[in-house]
Amino acid sequence: MKITVRFFATLRDRAGRDSASVELEGEATIAALLKRLAEEYPPLKPALGTALVARNHEYAFPDDPLDDGDEIALFPPVSGGSDREDGWPEYFAITSDELDLDAIAAAITRPETGAICLFVGKVRGLTELPDSRRRTDHLLYEAYRPMAEKKLRQVAAEIRERYPKVQGIAVVQRIGKLEVGDTTVLVGCSAGHRNDGVFEGAHYGINRLKEIVPVWKKEVGPDGSAWVEGHYRPTPQDVEPHQQMAVPDGAAAPFSVGCPECGEYTPYYAAHSLKCACGRPFEVLNTPPFDRSAIAGETFSMWRYRAMLAPPDVEPVTLGEGWTPLVPVQVNGRTVHLKLESLNPTGSFKDRGASLLASILRASGIGSVHDDSSGNAGAALAAYAARAGLSARIFVPAYASPVKRAQIALYGAQLEEVPGPRSAATRAAQQAAESGDSYYASHVYNPFSVLAYKSLAYELWEQLGHRAPDVIIAPLGHGTQILGLAEGFEDLFRAGLIERRPALIGVQARACAPLWRQYHPGAAGTGTVSEGETVAEGIRILNPVRAGQILAVIKRSKGDIIAVEEEAILGGLRELAKYGIAAEPTSAVVWPALEQIMETQPEDALIALSITGSGFKTPGLETLLQHTDNANA
Repeated sequence: MKITVRFFATLRDRAGRDSASVELEGEATIAALLKRLAEEYPPLKPALGTALVARNHEYAFPDDPLDDGDEIALFPPVSGGSDREDGWPEYFAITSDELDLDAIAAAITRPETGAICLFVGKVRGLTELPDSRRRTDHLLYEAYRPMAEKKLRQVAAEIRERYPKVQGIAVVQRIGKLEVGDTTVLVGCSAGHRNDGVFEGAHYGINRLKEIVPVWKKEVGPDGSAWVEGHYRPTPQDVEPHQQMAVPDGAAAPFSVGCPECGEYTPYYAAHSLKCACGRPFEVLNTPPFDRSAIAGETFSMWRYRAMLAPPDVEPVTLGEGWTPLVPVQVNGRTVHLKLESLNPTGSFKDRGASLLASILRASGIGSVHDDSSGNAGAALAAYAARAGLSARIFVPAYASPVKRAQIALYGAQLEEVPGPRSAATRAAQQAAESGDSYYASHVYNPFSVLAYKSLAYELWEQLGHRAPDVIIAPLGHGTQILGLAEGFEDLFRAGLIERRPALIGVQARACAPLWRQYHPGAAGTGTVSEGETVAEGIRILNPVRAGQILAVIKRSKGDIIAVEEEAILGGLRELAKYGIAAEPTSAVVWPALEQIMETQPEDALIALSITGSGFKTPGLETLLQHTDNANA
């Protein structure tokens, strides 16, 4: 078959051409085409992993089949009218012309119109960065026009779905050379009244345009020029429903495990590898969208969301994990919500991941498992392995809490104490995996552990009266909880159940803060990161496996990463106890972070703290408390 490929922006620069004709044999797929392009155009290869693909003007994915004569477009992540049958006006344009705002407003006005909101984007001449300023002379905008026009209409359709009282909609994107001060983009909504969703609709529309409309910009300034690429990667849910292609037999079924970069996948019950050949940890692909009607209201555990968490043929291995209390407390006259994950069956949030992972492994016919852990994840896996009838072996640092070690042994798991830092236990577990004696049920690598933490987002939404927090503060080590929260709130946002995603704030101990250093390179200095000793042993992680994903979701949420000193952690332990909360030191890191950000938040901001583990597992608690008393004396 013969396929026409069009290249845009950075992909065109790498290929050295605008288009190419490619001959493929047999039943070819998008993945096969990308492989051929990497062979024929080597400079393209580094960019193909993040490139977006469109087939005949609609987003396409690695397993999608190709037909003779298809037009394929390759482009980087997005940076940035007529009357309907029901009579409400719409106006769409991809244009290089200057925009007449009054004329566009008039185009979406009817006699019933009482309010219009226009969002207008402008070319900035100066961009403030964390440690510098960047000047811009002008921008060059480019679009994949046939597809962009379709996606403008999709944005409007999504606005109407979420804000049904909106009447008229305008979505306009300018292209070509735009000078400082020029209008770049416009999203407008009209309705009978200002409270009918015009503000919210315009806000949603511009955010969605920046995600799915194939438009890119090149910034040109005194120091040269550079293409600006976004970070959002469209999913099959971003394809308009009537245009989604059927998945052929053998392709990625719901809950398959695979690599979003390479397009490799396997059914969940046959997924025995930890990561793709490219080095990226696997993810769960093609999960169902959040369905409010699918919540099992009679179930008060994380399995009330079973339809969104596991294939229907997987029976839960459960000890009643999830649906943990959300306790409001008053802090300096303001309400802060404490999510008590410490009250899960084994005393930590890791029970969610262990429950789903044990369920998947039992359904997959696996009988023996092992993992490495600083304590909580090991205790959780040991408990749920016992519940599922699996044998378990847990590798822990020799310095791990003796209470947690005893807990692991109590559940019948074989305990392997490894001298040295936390990373030594990981190496020992990986070596055990190479022997093939048991399955490496890694709470970090295995994507079902991350998937389970979506339930935490769903619960917060329900417990807050179907609202999302404005800010969530959580300890940050390997970051699986942060990733699960981000994915869960993304599901709720996609379902139109929340207006915005929460800001995610991860907290690390200053003694071992690799992600904080990456997120704040200037403030963190230039020294090397060490796996220093800290009372917050649960987040003493020097090389987080999913670091890139964590940094991306925190940045996208407009959140932050904060590092706190040991004295502040111990102070947080004491402060939480004043509210009747016995938290382990790893959980206590959230309190000094709260104190840092409290004054930057509006008074009515909804703030939630994740109390991830129980203080009853903390050895020498009396000594720690005496230390804080002496420090405060």
